[in-house]
Amino acid sequence: AWQAFRQCNYRKDFPYHYLYSNFCKNGDHILEYGAGICPMANALVENLGDNHDISFTFVEVDSEHYEFAKWRLKKKAPNTKMNFITANHENPTPSVEGPFNFVCIMDVLEHLPNPYNVMKNITKNCADDAILVETWRTDPDGPGYSDLQEAEDEREDTLAFIEENYTLIKDHGFMRIHRKLSKQEKKNKSIEVENKNSFNEIKF
Repeated sequence: AWQAFRQCNYRKDFPYHYLYSNFCKNGDHILEYGAGICPMANALVENLGDNHDISFTFVEVDSEHYEFAKWRLKKKAPNTKMNFITANHENPTPSVEGPFNFVCIMDVLEHLPNPYNVMKNITKNCADDAILVETWRTDPDGPGYSDLQEAEDEREDTLAFIEENYTLIKDHGFMRIHRKLSKQEKKNKSIEVENKNSFNEIKF
């Protein structure tokens, strides 16, 4: 019970109601990767119950708090479509299949042995204009910094991948909200970066 209580207490002030009310719509498929107690889904069904057409996919390690999340969600919204994927030692970062319209991966990337590949898989399974919420903080003395050397080794490339494939629409400091670029937007962004780099190389 302690694991579930600790996560509930830690998550109680996160702005999940703000996220779903501003960035989710009926018919969306939401992914919570490293879901813990599935707080995003809980915030939504707490207010809407089954009165929506939103579906969920969750990925989390086999744990007491994950079992609590399943029990709580099924009790509040028994008819909501939910897919619970369990990570384990053999497969600590399971692949997912979308398409997803909203992805919540908060306080997760810094704990993964392969965050770059996880983000590649998630992005491949996101619809254009999908919303990504992540919290990989960059302050080595602050919370949320990489606690695995493998994660830290991939931090720069992973954040660069996010920047390449998404546009930042809101930076709240402790969390960043991105929108996935379409293929044409990504191409235009690449051209802009190339032109900027070429300009910077010109010697005046």
